[in-house]
Amino acid sequence: DWTLSYTSSKKRATSSLSATGTFSSEVAAECDSGSGTVGTSCIECPAGQFEDEGVCTDCPLNCYSNSTGSTSCYTCSGDLQTVTTGSDSQDDCVVVCEVPALTNGYRSPAAGYNVSASTSVTSYCDTNYSLEYLVDDSDLCSADQPSCYEMCTVSISTQVDEQTTTVSYLLQYGASLEYECVAPNATSYSVSCATAGGELTEEIDCSDSSRTVLSSSLIGEFFCIRGEREGRGVVV
Repeated sequence: DWTLSYTSSKKRATSSLSATGTFSSEVAAECDSGSGTVGTSCIECPAGQFEDEGVCTDCPLNCYSNSTGSTSCYTCSGDLQTVTTGSDSQDDCVVVCEVPALTNGYRSPAAGYNVSASTSVTSYCDTNYSLEYLVDDSDLCSADQPSCYEMCTVSISTQVDEQTTTVSYLLQYGASLEYECVAPNATSYSVSCATAGGELTEEIDCSDSSRTVLSSSLIGEFFCIRGEREGRGVVV
């Protein structure tokens, strides 16, 4: 509590002012070099940070501090970079790769993220799209990542006892369907998805026998039996 009083005397031409009370104030601590203030206390700046005018601050991009109580950060050597701020080890200095975008699909980690070049990136294609045949969907991050291609539509017509049956498949870009009439003739057929989004047709004649096995390297086998088709297997 405060009490304030004022007196004045014209005869003596004097005045006086008096006050009573208490006053307190929290004063920020003066910390040693390499430490920052938290309220009225001092803490030693952890690895990954440095002391900047009494405040512990994250090391900026492409820098690191690997010990506590640092007043500055080391800079990564050469063309090496860090992925984030606050790096606490020289091992965080790496070759950085930005994950490239993918049309008609997406990647994980997502496109636009900066990651270490040793990070594996997986590519996923939208419906009716695929990577090129035999291309892995996961690879180390680089600017040269696989693309998604529209799959081919393949219509296969089989003739048995003058009856035609047509079925359609989606064929991965770069892949081929190879068929063979196993018995009694050994006629071979092949159709390839060489152009993304192509529409392909193939006519297969199984009319030489009432029971002919027709095999495909990607779809499996099916039988031509007296004009009826019995399916086996699916597109790989």
